[in-house]
Amino acid sequence: MWRRYRLVIIRIIAFVGFFAMWHVLQVGQRVLVVQRMNCWVERLVVPATDVYILPESLTFQEAAVLAFDYITAYLTLFRHANLQTGQGVLIHRASEGIGFAASQLAKTIPEVVVFGTAPEAQVCLFVC
Repeated sequence: MWRRYRLVIIRIIAFVGFFAMWHVLQVGQRVLVVQRMNCWVERLVVPATDVYILPESLTFQEAAVLAFDYITAYLTLFRHANLQTGQGVLIHRASEGIGFAASQLAKTIPEVVVFGTAPEAQVCLFVC
């Protein structure tokens, strides 16, 4: 069964509605939007709670990769694997992208033991 998960959109705000002003959103801000949808659109109206302001130090490409990595890791650990307190998890390539995100997210659950694999050259950087 196919499921539609979240779409990440990174844009510059063109218009801010009245209620969004309470969330400190302004026209011209660079934002990341995480929204469920199954279509292609040029304009989108979303709740302010689904909008995250990007720091100036982050490029659009970096923000997209981070969002993709963490959303994928979150869905894998908590929706599909149902990671719970006291369990262990083996994360392949834990020193890269989705694996690194999964390692960090897994450590948010109390008493979870995280085991990770990494290419030989990266083991020292990741473990040390």
